[in-house]
Amino acid sequence: TTPGPTREAHLAKTPVRSAVDEHLEVACVLHAGGIQALALGDGSEFEIPALPLAGAHVTVATELDRGPGAVALSDGRIVPIEFVFPQTWKDGRRFIRPEVRIGEPIAPDFEGRAIVALCSATTSDGTAIAALLEGGVVRLLRITEVTPLVGPKRREVTDRSWPIRAEGRGTAILIDHHLDSLMVGTSAGQLARWDLRRVRAEPDDLVQVGDAPIAALGYLKGEQTLVVGDGRGAVSGWQLL
Repeated sequence: TTPGPTREAHLAKTPVRSAVDEHLEVACVLHAGGIQALALGDGSEFEIPALPLAGAHVTVATELDRGPGAVALSDGRIVPIEFVFPQTWKDGRRFIRPEVRIGEPIAPDFEGRAIVALCSATTSDGTAIAALLEGGVVRLLRITEVTPLVGPKRREVTDRSWPIRAEGRGTAILIDHHLDSLMVGTSAGQLARWDLRRVRAEPDDLVQVGDAPIAALGYLKGEQTLVVGDGRGAVSGWQLL
């Protein structure tokens, strides 16, 4: 194949996460100081809502190119966020104007621990956000929108935390889109799994993947195979039974 034209735009700071529309015309970029929405053709910026930083800065974020996600701030707050790229047509030309949907921030955990890693999953019932906290603690948030018989819709958040109880410190986290399993990788090369249909702190499975820190976790399509990447660049696949 022949490579397409290179498109460049100026970023204010080093990006943390980004999302690009399917036509590669517009990008939304998350960095420590907030969000930039850029036209990749000429580098011009779109006006978008600002993150509620209040003196904090962005530290980590979930993937933001696959629907609703979340951003972690340096003060421990978690901000639900979604990038969308609606299209309109005029005189046979396509126009894409990005939208940034920012939810109400979720308060830090009661000890104010920093967030090391973050992941999320969306179902028909709402969104789940899993955070790996400093000190080896997992925090699981489930956000649902409730429509009462009388009055406006309201958001309900359930909040659970538990210690990892595995060797080493937590380095990577992953939740599946059925909200059945949560995985945590550690600096000692261990992989812990919790069955979220139960309420227990002890992991349901704990395996030694290798002796290098686990750096990344992900699923192949169908979420029956877990892919594990470590700090030395090795990648392995694990069939889930």
